[in-house]
Amino acid sequence: MKIIFLTSAHFSNDDRIYFLQAKSLSILHRVKVFSTFGGECRSEENLIIEYQAKSFKSRNEKIEAFRNQCIEFNPDVIICSEPLPIIGAYRYKNQKSQCKIIYDVTEFYPSKKNVVQFSFIKKIFALAGMILLNRKASGLVDAFIFGEHYKSLYYRSNFKNKPFIYLPYFQDLSYYPDFTLPKNIHTFSYTGKFSEEKGIIRFASFLKVFKEKNPNTYFNVKLVGWFESNIVSEQFYKLTEGIEIHHQENLPFERYCHSLSETTIFFDLRDIDAENNLCLPIKIFTYASVGRPMIYSSIHAIQHQYPNEEFIKFCKNDDYETICGSVLDLISSRDKYIALCEQSRKFSENHQWETIKDEFIRFVTK
Repeated sequence: MKIIFLTSAHFSNDDRIYFLQAKSLSILHRVKVFSTFGGECRSEENLIIEYQAKSFKSRNEKIEAFRNQCIEFNPDVIICSEPLPIIGAYRYKNQKSQCKIIYDVTEFYPSKKNVVQFSFIKKIFALAGMILLNRKASGLVDAFIFGEHYKSLYYRSNFKNKPFIYLPYFQDLSYYPDFTLPKNIHTFSYTGKFSEEKGIIRFASFLKVFKEKNPNTYFNVKLVGWFESNIVSEQFYKLTEGIEIHHQENLPFERYCHSLSETTIFFDLRDIDAENNLCLPIKIFTYASVGRPMIYSSIHAIQHQYPNEEFIKFCKNDDYETICGSVLDLISSRDKYIALCEQSRKFSENHQWETIKDEFIRFVTK
């Protein structure tokens, strides 16, 4: 079969789309990933990834770019990550009736990030337009893939007759090093986009408090990702003056996975707003894949899905005294820390890509 992934908001070499889904399908089928958002262009056996780096003048021009990709590749199955690619795919389907369109839902649409740049009045109109677009696009697809529970509810309620599967954000453990325990050196890590909303300033505030309360405890900090702005970067480094910080910009996926094993504890102190509270972060599975404990904001979606995992420590994200206490509790007993690392790795082994890969392939190709 020939299968194409279309996305307007993910990189062509996206972790989930390229490294998990596309690579798995390409073992037996011809696969292409096409993005108008970013990424790279390259070819390997049975698999092409392409990023079209141009500024589209209109929404319709972008839709036509997706349709043209389908005409060129002539796929049997089209997997779309957003509404615009779905519209383009449907225009192609009118020319080839046997084609199947699947909507892979991993984000709320519309999301707060889609309208963050608008004024209040413009946000209302933009949100209304996006809601209508998403409803229209969802009615055109043949099936759904859902990454998580809460993001499926709208579609399962409004499109009850369409088939679907759940495809959680489990990781392929072959990309991660064999589980090894970190050296007895404390490294606190934060990864991804460094913004106030993602909690990087709260992390800096915690580091400052922790250093002041524990002057004789040596630790260092590892950042892997990018700062949203120079203002956020300056604020972070001002708060963490005197603390040993190692910052790496975005790494290629394989190098990123291997780099995580240097960490003692991972942190994620993001905002708890209406949207974040219902989002299950992929980093839960990423960090568990290297067998490490993590400290997270008290996000309902995580607590709903995995309420009893001891290696995930929930906190009020600005309660630095309590966070310090949790960190000291984690690092004060080597035996207890090792037990949590083993629990974390065991979790990833029980929630890994291999356990859901075959169902995904059957769903796409049947």
